[in-house]
Amino acid sequence: MSNFHAKRVTKEYIERIAAPPSTIFPLICPVREYDWLDGWSCNMIYSDSGVMEDNCVFTTDYLRDGREIWITTRYEADKFEKESILINPDSRIIRFKVFLQEGDDNVTEVHWILTITALNEKGNALIDQYTDEVHLMSMGSLGKSLKHFCETGTMLKHNL
Repeated sequence: MSNFHAKRVTKEYIERIAAPPSTIFPLICPVREYDWLDGWSCNMIYSDSGVMEDNCVFTTDYLRDGREIWITTRYEADKFEKESILINPDSRIIRFKVFLQEGDDNVTEVHWILTITALNEKGNALIDQYTDEVHLMSMGSLGKSLKHFCETGTMLKHNL
């Protein structure tokens, strides 16, 4: 029996984008993110359609903390909702939920909800460092990139 006690944190980020959900939702996909997310890279392992779908599996090293394995566990295009599990075997698991809500005046709220669970002490330390400020900076960069692409048709370049 181990004395390890996993830490867990849940954080949400919302970006308001002047575009309909039907335009935004398909872009939140490992293949389509090449169109709008500067520096994005993935390796598609399995997809019947070639893009994100239920039970899609792909890998990334985008977070620069080692290789992550992504498994799409829920994909409901008609409801503009999806959920994936991101596994970094060296530190943590992230449940990554996304849903879109159409508001008035053709503005859509994109909600990203991350539940991060540590797998070991390294994961616990990463959770301790994942402050609200870090979350806003990280997810804000993602949200602003998607917003920029949807509203201008061009990729927002970051100085990475």
